Amino acid sequence: MNKIKYENAPSTKTPLSAELLNLMQQNIEDEINKKANKEYVDNNKATKVEVESIKNNVESIKNNYVKKGVLSVYSNNSQTINAKDPNGRKVVSNSIKKDIGGIAILQADGSLKFKRNCTISISYNLFVDCISGYVRAYLYTYRGAQLTTLSDTLFNATSSFKSLNVAGVIHDFQKDDTLFIDISQSEGNPLTVRGRYENNNLTLIEI
Repeated sequence: MNKIKYENAPSTKTPLSAELLNLMQQNIEDEINKKANKEYVDNNKATKVEVESIKNNVESIKNNYVKKGVLSVYSNNSQTINAKDPNGRKVVSNSIKKDIGGIAILQADGSLKFKRNCTISISYNLFVDCISGYVRAYLYTYRGAQLTTLSDTLFNATSSFKSLNVAGVIHDFQKDDTLFIDISQSEGNPLTVRGRYENNNLTLIEI
């Protein structure tokens, strides 16, 4: 099989991209199809049952491979909570940094709605401006009317800014589940999640 020689950072020769993923998929298909053609049957004395078994596994291998995806979203704009809001308010993403494999849809309210069943590793980072009080961020998912907490991050805003971040949260999602970050504060001082990708981002990696 033709192999792609991947290189770690700082090399930029083999970045994670649709082009490379499609090439790897094609190489796998080509190798499998070679074993299912007449030449392979003649040279290797493969039986019809063996050939059919190989053919039946081709689609399964393709599907298991191409399902792996990445989705990273963020907000270009800063989001401010102006009043005491102990019940929380959704962090609204409005832009897509990377979308490979079609894991989920970014909805108008900033939540992500899953397009299929999948197992996901979740990470996020929020750069927050807040003068005082406790600031709390939850990672929530809805399945129908059932709300599940996936992570809970809390800090005491004793300075003017803070970074909330979570990495490696694993969860099994079903089609039509939603995912979002909720942020709340204990005081009446303004709380602002800074805009731009480097300041706020939510990334999903299918595993």
